[in-house]
Amino acid sequence: MNSAIDFSTSLPPDPQALNSGQVIDYWGESVKSGLYPGWLSRFCLTVLLCLSISCICNRIVAQQTSQPQSGAQLQDVVSDLIEQLGNENFRVRTNAHEALEKIGLPAFEQLRLARDHPNIQVARSVEYLLLSQNVVWWLDTDSHEVREQLLDYSSLPKVERETRLQQLALLGTDDALLALCRIAKYENNEWLSRNAGLNLLNRVLDCDEGRQVALAQSILLISQQSERQATVWLSTFCNQILARQPIDMQPWKQFADDLNLDASRQAHSSPEQRQQVLKFYEWLTRWAERQQGKQASLEMVRPSMQLVEATSKSIREYGHWAISFELPELVVELSSVYSELFDSDPKIVYLLAEAYLKLGQQQQAEQLAEKALHLPENRAAVLGQFAPGGVGDIEAGQRYVQAHELRDRGLFDWAEAEYLEGLKVESRIKVELREMLAHFYWEGGQFQKAADTLAPLVESAPVDRNLPATRYDHASVVAMHFWYAALHATSEDRLDDAFELFQKAIDANGSASLQNPDILIGLHKIARTDEQKIFFEKHFDAMVSHFRSLVSAEEARLANFDVLRSASAGMGLAQACNQLAWLLANCNAHLDEAIYLSGRSLEIDPDSYAYLDTMSRCQFAAGRLKEAVDYQRRAVAKAPHDRMLNAQLAEFEAALRQQQSSPDATIEEDK
Repeated sequence: MNSAIDFSTSLPPDPQALNSGQVIDYWGESVKSGLYPGWLSRFCLTVLLCLSISCICNRIVAQQTSQPQSGAQLQDVVSDLIEQLGNENFRVRTNAHEALEKIGLPAFEQLRLARDHPNIQVARSVEYLLLSQNVVWWLDTDSHEVREQLLDYSSLPKVERETRLQQLALLGTDDALLALCRIAKYENNEWLSRNAGLNLLNRVLDCDEGRQVALAQSILLISQQSERQATVWLSTFCNQILARQPIDMQPWKQFADDLNLDASRQAHSSPEQRQQVLKFYEWLTRWAERQQGKQASLEMVRPSMQLVEATSKSIREYGHWAISFELPELVVELSSVYSELFDSDPKIVYLLAEAYLKLGQQQQAEQLAEKALHLPENRAAVLGQFAPGGVGDIEAGQRYVQAHELRDRGLFDWAEAEYLEGLKVESRIKVELREMLAHFYWEGGQFQKAADTLAPLVESAPVDRNLPATRYDHASVVAMHFWYAALHATSEDRLDDAFELFQKAIDANGSASLQNPDILIGLHKIARTDEQKIFFEKHFDAMVSHFRSLVSAEEARLANFDVLRSASAGMGLAQACNQLAWLLANCNAHLDEAIYLSGRSLEIDPDSYAYLDTMSRCQFAAGRLKEAVDYQRRAVAKAPHDRMLNAQLAEFEAALRQQQSSPDATIEEDK
């Protein structure tokens, strides 16, 4: 680069050329009077000087950016331009800014590292440049599905971009995974960059050896010349795969320690940051166990215990995470650190009991569960004086919540014990406890127990009129009681009795707006005579009409809704679509409409296991068994202990196996 600059073109004109008798010095000061006052001369010279500086700056920038640069040369140019962002001269700063915009993504890494520049002007300009970079996230060779996820990626809020990362990981195709690699490298938000990297690491780890090698080579090409955490993880992982040598876990231990230290030393680190650290440890556990066995993975993840704070919530979050990833030993170790909480908090005592259950120590687990079962009595005695309903409301409320949590974790015997203990207590939520216990029995296929649980409520109307109307609807409880009884009769093949009980359930609810779709679905399965079918069709048509009107109303409401003002926008529509889709699919009616409605629900809430469950049923009804199994597996992954979801998955997998083993399936595959 030629640093010699010719200033001659910016000198003022020769004084003798003015032919005015005026003599001026170089800076435009008047020596004697003439045609041009001194201030005008100074103004003209100032303009000429500014134009000269502008030309010089433009010439420098043009020289810096016009010719292709080698890697080292480009780094030097970018480094100089970043420093010029803090120059005192406005034109220098502006030209440097424009030059960095023109360079684009090749300057990204140096700009990212300059965020903490000691010159605040530079730091602010760098941040603006990073935020304003117009990144085209997809390639011409990317599939339509990948382009659809990336089309408006840069303009989306953070939570929506995170959803797109999950969708790309779910697609799992090579182009989707390499898109995750580009996001890991160029995403401006560090948290999202790491999440993209973690999603990619998890998917590549699940690939077969041949595909791992091919992806590793492509990932290394994309992630080169980047020092971001996510791209360093990816590069290290890919190099280790390609080396085909015993894996050195020391770099991963250092990566984990760095993440752990960052989260631990921030007094107010966000929950999402701690969850991301645990997500890294989840991947590291899988990687270490594959390479060096269970004990090695346990040693690698043990430092994560430093994330735990001395609160019930923190201990439970960490403990549930450890158990879900087959690391119950960490919970047992944690109990010696926070012995007081593990002795007095029933939720944490149950957590320890679950850990021992996972370790195969059944007796120790049952003893702890029995201890936890009676702890709410002591806590209620202390807190009851502050509750409007007294000790009973406190204890019943604790048992209600505890039973629900145990059920969700698949600890059904302990959950049932909590429900039954709660019913022994006089409280204002006793009716709710009965309803939840009946629902609990229904989920487990214990239909008679479910009906018997509600029988006391059916036989006599409630006398406590202080119960909020939203908590207790006597007609609905009666309908549920007869429905459970009808399901039990159906299971015993007493179809005439079942039909009468279904009739009673429908009559109890009254108008179509109060009907439970599952009642009509049960009726559809047992209707045999013309009279029974006419009865079913009458109520089916009324319910379908009701839900279609509701869907239309919710669509209109959503169209006029300010989505930015509420995270719940569209939830009413999603629920209405899901209810109608579930009814249609289970009754084998209007299947195209059912699939559309279910898809609409998933557009609004793609992570809902209930909506995935409905789409699975829709696909099954349409004869698409593989798609049905895929959707149901996704639903079960989000609620692994839900008995109804698992029962439907078993049904669909059995049907798919039968289809694949049939001669017709073999012929179709040959075609």
